[in-house]
Amino acid sequence: VERLSQQRDEREAISRSLDQLDTEFKQLLSVMPKDRGTKSEFDGIDGKIEKMEFLRTTGNMTLQAEKQMLKDMERLKQRKKFLARYLEKDEEIHRVKSERQQLRNQADTIDQVMDELSRAVAKLELAMELGVRAMELTEETLHVPEKHRARLVGKQGGHLKALESTFRVKVTLARRGSKSEQAVVLGLPDGVRAAIERIEQTTLAVSELLQLTEPYLTLLLGHQASITHSFQIAHGVKI
Repeated sequence: VERLSQQRDEREAISRSLDQLDTEFKQLLSVMPKDRGTKSEFDGIDGKIEKMEFLRTTGNMTLQAEKQMLKDMERLKQRKKFLARYLEKDEEIHRVKSERQQLRNQADTIDQVMDELSRAVAKLELAMELGVRAMELTEETLHVPEKHRARLVGKQGGHLKALESTFRVKVTLARRGSKSEQAVVLGLPDGVRAAIERIEQTTLAVSELLQLTEPYLTLLLGHQASITHSFQIAHGVKI
């Protein structure tokens, strides 16, 4: 438990650092010019200026041509200054991106460790609650699509808590934002099998909206909705 707490603190620190880097990254992008340049262009400017200067001072040029060449040389100097600023910002952006990726990799590793520690703690707690040894518990994995997650969890986690209480199991879902859509069900074999069956019924269920006229509504709701209750039990549906 102590190690799990340490991992959580470290994970929170990484999250704060990632938030700071995200802010820095957005700021850098906001000041980046739309015009782009390359390191090779920057490195080649001095050579172009030297060549133009040599032609200007050694060749036979009209005054107008010399003035034009001087303007072109000045434009190249300004371009070099611009590229120096651009490349500096571009280097900063790559630094921030690299640091962000490193932190994300660290966060992924910590998440995996935390998941393993959480399952270990949950296993011990459930074993104590059931009065059995941890080795008597079994663990099964099943697929729970993200789009059905809310249906399984229920409002404020009520549906999932009720399922765990009914079958005396512990259900662990992949953390939000994870690429995994797996759920782990822990408990005694019979409870795990029953819980998985209920989860599959919940996640595989479909819903359909029907427009009912007044006579049908009266029929379904009459006699304390007894017909509705009977229909739900007979067909395994919820109206």
